[in-house]
This record gives sequence, C-alpha cells and structure tokens, in this order.
Amino acid sequence: MRWLLFNFDNATGILSNVKTIYFYRAYGIEFSPSGDYLYVGKTGGSPGAVIAQFDVTFVNQTQIQNSVFYISLVNTANFFGMLQLGPGGKIYVDRWGYGYLGVIRQPDLPGSQCNYLDSAIYLEGFRLRGGLPGFNCSYFAGGEHNWESVTETAPVNLNLVSPNPFSSSFTITNPYPSDQFVSMQLHDLAGREVYSLQLRSEHYHIVDVDLPRGVYFCRVYSESGRIFTSKVIRN
Repeated sequence: MRWLLFNFDNATGILSNVKTIYFYRAYGIEFSPSGDYLYVGKTGGSPGAVIAQFDVTFVNQTQIQNSVFYISLVNTANFFGMLQLGPGGKIYVDRWGYGYLGVIRQPDLPGSQCNYLDSAIYLEGFRLRGGLPGFNCSYFAGGEHNWESVTETAPVNLNLVSPNPFSSSFTITNPYPSDQFVSMQLHDLAGREVYSLQLRSEHYHIVDVDLPRGVYFCRVYSESGRIFTSKVIRN
C-alpha cells in the first residue's frame, strides 16, 4: 500500500511536491500537531502489527521512507486501527479487540521519545473495533473550543508497587493521598477485575492476594477522576 504526501498552500489550496510512501497493510494514519511526524498503524504481516513513525521534515522521498521507526510492535490478532489527534496534542490509538485505548503522549518527539502508552485508557470492559470518531484536526490550531474530557492514566511508575514481581502480597503507594475516596483494582489480561480494595487516606497499603501466576494491571481510581495504572507480575 502507498501513501501520497503533498505540500498544501493554505492561501490557494494548491497541492504540490508529491511524495510516495510505501507501507504494507497500512490502516490508520495521523500527523503530529507540528506536522513534522507521520504515524501509521499497520494491520499485520511482517514484522507484525505496528505503529510506525515517519519523519516528514526530510525533503527527499527516500529519506522519509528510510526514517521509519516502529514505536510499538505486537504479534497478536489485536492489529492497530485508526489513529486520531485529540485535545492536548496527544494521538489516540485503536487496537482491534483490545480493552484499552492507546495514547502517543508526545507525538512531536522522535522515536521512542514520543512516549507511546499501549494501555492508557481502560474501556470498562468494552472492546475496540478498529475505528475512532472522525474529526477535523485543524480545530486544534487555535481559537476557543469546549471539549469533553477524557481521563488518561498517569505514566507507569513501578516504584509505586513493590515488590514487583510479587509472590503473595505487595505494597502500593497511594498516588492520590489528598483525595478522600481512592479505590484500587487488579485486572487480568482479559480485562476482568480479579481484586479490588478501597484505599484509605494512609499513604501505604499492604495488599494480600491469592492469584494465579501471570501479568496483571493495577489501577487506582481517584474521586477526581484521575487514574494511575501499573503492570504487576505475580510469580
């Protein structure tokens, strides 16, 4: 599959300087807020389902093609679908059949510095199906707009859960000690809640759990709508 890139004159609407970018089984596509980077979601094939970043500041077509950087690679059936620039300059990522919305947190930075978080927003048991709402991203260029907020998880910080991996219990640091009502939930890889606990105002909590060995996601919800997410491993 190929993508055609053009220069666009805002004053005249004229397209020029076409460049052809080849990317097999491409699906979703989105520019970073500055327009310096192009992100493409891939549905499979070799090397797998990926999100690729291209540096489109290069003048030469071959340089753009060779600038590809894979910011995420998954060897599962959960291929990457649509990508959508949202308020705050973040790009939201759909992965088919997955229970979480991905987020490219700093899309104007090169390579891994773009800070892609695969499990950024838990969908409360719902599953993605490849699409995101279409939107005219030029609205983000300026002016006053009212947005309906989306709650994103805080960056993963494994220091808040220790030990990790754990055997039968672990200590969790309440990331929102100033909030009166804070709850913690453990979810397995299928998105099922397997453990929950109401965190009190104290800063530390010892959690004793009896779970099968494997990978889990620890999510802490605050009364103000903030969410902290960390991956924990039961060995």
